[in-house]
Amino acid sequence: MPNIQVKNVPPEIHAILRDRAAQNHQSLQEFILETLIKSSEIPTDKEIFERLRQDMDAAREERPPITRQMILDAIDEGRAGR
Repeated sequence: MPNIQVKNVPPEIHAILRDRAAQNHQSLQEFILETLIKSSEIPTDKEIFERLRQDMDAAREERPPITRQMILDAIDEGRAGR
């Protein structure tokens, strides 16, 4: 399995991570690995926008475009129902 080494961690950050690991009854290694795994499961903004774009493209392909006439007909139907 690949390894990751993080250098120049500020002492106060190291202390926070060490304390959180201890509170969870984990080693620092286990805690950081779990945190990295959870972080990797959260999509980035770019990934979210790409999925949204794909969903919007698919939705556009599934339904016909709305025409001016369709809008006018809907307005007339709404007025007739009053």
